Parts: sequence; structure tokens; C-alpha cells
Amino acid sequence: MTPEHLRDSLREQLSAGKRLLVAINRGQLERLESELGDGEADAELRAVVSAVEAGLRLRVGWSQDDVAALGDVLTVDLSLQDNLDERVFGVLLDKACAASPPAAAAAAAGFHEATSLLMRPEVRRRVFAVGAAIQAEGHRATMRQLWALVSHLLTGGRADREEGVRPLSWTDHPGARLFRQPDGPNRLLLVDLAASSADPSRVAHPRLTLALLEEIVQAPGALAGEGGPLAEGVRGVDVVRALWLEGDARLEPQAGAQATLFSKLVAAASRPGGGWTRPAAPIKAVLKILAAVAGQAQVDNGVLPAWRTLAYEDRRRAAVPLVASSNIDVSALRLGRPRPAPAALEVLGGEGGYFVPYLWLSDSTDPASGVRIRLTPTLLRDGAAAQSSRRRSTGAEVMAVRSWLSRAQALPRDEEEVLVLSRAGQTGEGVGVIVRVKDDAWSGQPGPRGGTLDIQSEVLREGGAL
Repeated sequence: MTPEHLRDSLREQLSAGKRLLVAINRGQLERLESELGDGEADAELRAVVSAVEAGLRLRVGWSQDDVAALGDVLTVDLSLQDNLDERVFGVLLDKACAASPPAAAAAAAGFHEATSLLMRPEVRRRVFAVGAAIQAEGHRATMRQLWALVSHLLTGGRADREEGVRPLSWTDHPGARLFRQPDGPNRLLLVDLAASSADPSRVAHPRLTLALLEEIVQAPGALAGEGGPLAEGVRGVDVVRALWLEGDARLEPQAGAQATLFSKLVAAASRPGGGWTRPAAPIKAVLKILAAVAGQAQVDNGVLPAWRTLAYEDRRRAAVPLVASSNIDVSALRLGRPRPAPAALEVLGGEGGYFVPYLWLSDSTDPASGVRIRLTPTLLRDGAAAQSSRRRSTGAEVMAVRSWLSRAQALPRDEEEVLVLSRAGQTGEGVGVIVRVKDDAWSGQPGPRGGTLDIQSEVLREGGAL
């Protein structure tokens, strides 16, 4: 339907006083808005579109005025639906397991074995635990991706024909399929995410390993085929994955979904009814991450100086040191969890029923008027990697972090001291040094680099490449 036809159809329905239920994507919404005129004919439709756009915003706290501005329009952003939640994932598994089996005998046998296994509650719990591990990393699954994964678990993409079909093996077990890409050119994103987040074969299992080597592992039904666990074409990791899903007692106990920094921050920023929070320890952890992303440094047990680059030309920025006469005001920092409108939140399942795409970090005790930065799972993962490897990050998020750090609220340091951060190590060679410069360090004599800074400056910390 063209934007003009959509506009005319909605006009007609509104003029007739009918209630509307519209499924529309953001692109269609934008094109519809561009077709609306300024006249009386589109006044009611303009008000509806304006309310839809207001309902799409995520706010840390929704005031009565914010809710009143939505009028009678309820907008639910389905991209916030947490499809990896068992309430959604489970429904898809139920529907798929009730489907008709393939016609080919081998494919049908594999389908029946897989559906029988995936209907068991303890097996479902392990599958849902993998989904929780993926979600804890900050990843969201679309319905198409989830359907593709469920189809892969049940069929593995096996051809629905008798000729040339390989016999069933351990690789056809849903436990193996959950962490192994299907044969062929198509790759499933959720399989890669499952393997990186929760693959049980990455943990040592001494008793099972011994049993595999001695070939005394019992086959779990027809999905193991006629060969032994280490038969030709069968990988030991697939056997471990299959037996993990079966709940084999010889496997070492698996930890649940590991809490990531992002998931910890989401928990720390959550409060009934919304609002800003000030969890001290998580905020300090975030500051370390941001400093690593920006290629800057912390001193004095976690204090982050408000670094400035004193360069009047962009091409000279990389050559000049950073200086700071103040520190970021950690006491003013607040975390906020963005939320949909209250009515939409209820539709999505409440506080724990929607996907949190990012968090806000504000530099003010009045966060609404402060300088904010979005904390995304990707930013935190990249920052943690930069922090551990001392490699500087690159990309748009780095620029966003540097911009926020340069504007964040700061408190003056000792009036008589300034910090100077050498950029000698920024290319990966040499060492960056932080020095404290006081008034009595200036002697008016040429320094080692032609300036007037005396070598008396106190070294606070030596770091790696900055």
C-alpha cells in the first residue's frame, strides 16, 4: 500500500469514528507523515501520528503529562519484545513440535526424536538457559531468527527425500544443532551467539572424556545413528552437546547465564515505576570502561580527570598531551533504564518482559538537564576488551565517549595542580606517563622538550600504550 492509499484509508476510518488497529514499521510511519497536509482534513490523523511518535520514545520516567500527551493512542514497539524469553520461545517450540513431520523416512525419524526430546521440561529449561545467556550479552532475536533456530533444531535442514540422504548421527541431535551451524551456505546468527555464550563443550568433562575414548557412551535414541560416539564424521563436541541437553550426569555442573556488566547495570538501574539511580560501584566500573574506550587514564584509585586536548587544529590533536585541572564529578552521575509508556510496558509483560537496548548515564543530579551518553552492550564489551588489552578502540562510539567526557560535569582539583598526560605511547610504542605539575615546578628554564616545565614533576602512574 502506498503512503497516499494508507493516508486516505486512515482518514476514512477516523471520519467514520472507528477504532484502529494498525501494524506499521517506522519507514512507513515516516512516509505517512510526509503525506499529511496542514489543513483541517488531516488534523485528526496528524494528532494520531504525533501520539504514535510520542509513544515510541523510551523514557527513564513517565510523568502524568507524558502519559496524557498520548491520548487514546496505544503504541507498542515490537522491537522491544524479548523473543528469547521462554514465554515467547516456548510458544514457538510448542507450535513447531505439533507440525507435520517430513515425508522422507530418515527425516521423519529425526523429526520425531527431536520433538519428543524438546517436549521434555528439563530439556526446555536448558534451551531457555541458552537463550538467557544470549540475552545477557545484550543480543536480541527477531521472530524470523527465532523461527529459523527452531526449524534447525527440529529438522537440521535435512532434505525431504530418500535418495542421497545421510543416515542419522550425533550431529542431528538438537543439543548438537543448538551450537552447530547447518550444512550449506546459510548461517544462523543465533547458533553463533549460542556457541559463543553457552557452549557446554568448552568446559572440561573428565569422566565423559574418558567414556568417549573408551567408547562406552550410550546412544540417546535414533539420533546417535548406528556408529559409536567417535564414528567417522562425528565430532566429540557434538556428543558432549547432545549429552548436555539430555542431562547426562557425567558432565560437570554448568553455571547459569553469566551476568555481564550490561546485565548488572540493567539490574542496578531498575526500580519500580522507573527513575534514576546512583549505584556507586557499577558507575565506577563504567567510568573505567569509558576511560579505556577514549584512550585516557585514571589516577588516584579510580578518579577520572576531566581531560582536555589543547589543540587549535584537528590535525595537531594527536601530537599534543592531555591536561586536566578538574575531575569528573562521580557523585553526580546517575544511571537510567529507558522504559516504554506504562500501557505498552504492560502489554510487553512488565519490567522483565521487554528488551532493554541501552542505558543512560547522566552527569547531573538533575538528569533531565544533564549531559547523557548511551551505554550499549557493544560499547561495554569493546571497552572491556580495550581495558584488558590496552588497545585503543575506534569508531563512532569512541567519538561519542570522548564528547561526553569532555562535557561531563567536573569538580576542580587542587587549585595549584594540573595533570599532564603524555601521548608518547598512543601508537603502541613507548609509555604514556601522567605527571602532576605544581606552581613550584615552573622554573623558567628550558625543559627537556624545549618548554619551561621543570623535570621535578611528580610521576603518578606509568601505563602502557594509550
